[in-house]
Amino acid sequence: GNGALGNLSGLGGGIYCGDNSNPEINFNVIHGNSVNNYGGGICSHLSNPTINQNTIYNNSAYSYYQGNGGGICCLECSPEITNTIIWGNHAPEGDQIYEYDGIADVTFCDIQGGWTGEGNIDCRPLFCNSAEGDFQLAETSCCLGAGEGGVDIGALGAGCEMATIPTLSEWGLIILGLLLLAGGTVAIIRRYEAITFRR
Repeated sequence: GNGALGNLSGLGGGIYCGDNSNPEINFNVIHGNSVNNYGGGICSHLSNPTINQNTIYNNSAYSYYQGNGGGICCLECSPEITNTIIWGNHAPEGDQIYEYDGIADVTFCDIQGGWTGEGNIDCRPLFCNSAEGDFQLAETSCCLGAGEGGVDIGALGAGCEMATIPTLSEWGLIILGLLLLAGGTVAIIRRYEAITFRR
């Protein structure tokens, strides 16, 4: 896929769509962009783009007084967003998606914090190595096969075997299991010692 990386702008850090342009935006990795106003990743104003199979990650929209739509900002428009990962974006209003006088039609996307729409999910996408710019998906990613018609969500498919990093609650279960195992082992040893001393 193509990509928009590390841009700084006033509108649409990665991509700006304006005045009835209605583009198709497909198979892009859009990350690390920032704006001082609207749409860290994509800003659409009076345009209805079709946004399909993109990865929109770690973009931001900030200004001294506001900042809207860290991932995508929809201003007076109604874009169609499908099979897209929108994750880890930041803004004072609308971290992932911000709508103003328009409604985004969002389906079969992985959106941090969730979003209403058919097939949408809210789970860590598990990139192979986002710190190094590798946005392929681990074989354990929830985005694999979860898109419309069974396609992968995001710009890139599977690219590595990476174990899922346990969440805080999973760590709690692991520690509890280890404590129970240790407690049971100690009880067995004490029982064995007691039987041995009786003889």
